[in-house]
Amino acid sequence: MNDLSISAAMIVKNAEDTISDTIRSISPFCNQIIIVDTGSDDFTPIIASSLGAEVYFHKWNDDFSEARNFSLKFARKDWILIIDSDEMIDAESFRSNLHFLKDENIGGINVIIKNYLDDSLEQYSTHRYTRIFRNNPEIRFTGRIHEQVRESIEDMGLKVIESDIYINHFGYNEKDQSKKMRNLEILKQETDKSINDYYLKYHLASTQFSLGNTVEAKKIFQEIVNSNLLSKEQNEMTQIRLAQINLSENNLDIAEHWLDFQSTDENIEGFRLFILAGIKLTQKDFNTAKVLYSNDKVLNSSYVDIKIIEEVNKLFSLM
Repeated sequence: MNDLSISAAMIVKNAEDTISDTIRSISPFCNQIIIVDTGSDDFTPIIASSLGAEVYFHKWNDDFSEARNFSLKFARKDWILIIDSDEMIDAESFRSNLHFLKDENIGGINVIIKNYLDDSLEQYSTHRYTRIFRNNPEIRFTGRIHEQVRESIEDMGLKVIESDIYINHFGYNEKDQSKKMRNLEILKQETDKSINDYYLKYHLASTQFSLGNTVEAKKIFQEIVNSNLLSKEQNEMTQIRLAQINLSENNLDIAEHWLDFQSTDENIEGFRLFILAGIKLTQKDFNTAKVLYSNDKVLNSSYVDIKIIEEVNKLFSLM
């Protein structure tokens, strides 16, 4: 590993319960670990420092890009890894992709973020994000929230390539809703300023949905559904969310309408069939619901809560 030259950069606040695991997961690969603390009142800075990290302090101004770019100023190595204090890198996948660092045409590497959705670590969603890139002052983040670095990399004429590096993210299974509320306020402000930014609107609707604000989420999802400004996966999840909301409102025909597609993503397709099964169950079409709940795609989807299927199967066994 001595020939590698990687700086890890984190922005943190009150992460004393998780930061040790994060630092230990990246220490074998990173020659420098940068921690930017944005206002902790716990032992986060002390723990980070004791594990060999360089700790700096920066006032939080509701701007993720500003904080990220501040951390990049201290990077001294050839490459930068961005990681958060509720994440851990998958060591094996990282090692198997290190050859990308030797390609002079590559400026950034997309990794797979595995977002665990519950404490059992059985449910998770995934998305790809540029988390590894060359250390260059022209490469910087933009956007107050859901910040992006890819555009600045491509503006330099460098490639951003896909990898199968995994970063495990545990923050979504936290009971504390404060992060979601913080993100909600920033997203509201940013979408008010950029009314045609469907990427931000998608994340605003998703955040509203995760907080249980289904009326607000439904309105935004209906506005952006089937937009060519969203990715295929985002459009499919938008349709599924609209189906879920209409199911909760007992608008069963409308809910089923939103599921009138097939996804090439196995996890999304399994989730689509799972919600369709719920519709059929509510319609008392028990035979169809039973078949759907036993579908391999449903049972293997990372989005599906198997405990719900177990409860439904108990119901079927009593019929």
